[in-house]
Amino acid sequence: ILAACKLNLGDVAIINHLQRPYSYREIKSLTQVRYCLLFNVTTQSVQLPLTFPAYQIQSYDNCTFLSAADLSAMTGVTQEAKLEKSKLWLCLKQIFLS
Repeated sequence: ILAACKLNLGDVAIINHLQRPYSYREIKSLTQVRYCLLFNVTTQSVQLPLTFPAYQIQSYDNCTFLSAADLSAMTGVTQEAKLEKSKLWLCLKQIFLS
């Protein structure tokens, strides 16, 4: 995903919300977040004051958000996995490659 978006590990911060839930304010204070991809994480669980459907690019507080299914839903060759990957890729192209 990173390489396809012309990014590398130096460009990102990966936060495991399952191990320790962080609020958006905490994430913002720890990083210079400009893009926030939420994989199987709700906006409520990161204490954002807004909700939006999966695969809808949303701007808030000088940050671009994208909510998507769990990455495990995108593994394999099933039609469902291909559809999830396709929806994610279309959004990532809009965010990073336009």
